[in-house]
Amino acid sequence: MPLAHVDISIEKSVLPGTVEQFLGEADDRVSRFVRSNPARETGFVPSNYVSVYNALRAICDTELCPGNSLCDRD
Repeated sequence: MPLAHVDISIEKSVLPGTVEQFLGEADDRVSRFVRSNPARETGFVPSNYVSVYNALRAICDTELCPGNSLCDRD
């Protein structure tokens, strides 16, 4: 399937408690990883988890996802 550029409106929303807890744990894990690997060579850059959640929520809400797979490019 070819990639397609899709314009969507991504609005900030209040995170559900379970999502906020999950993202907090992810952020803690990333912080521990970064602290324990100060000389890492991978160029790892964590995402803005709240922005990603809002984008995925917009994709689901607008029914742009015909399945459960997503290819992010850029």
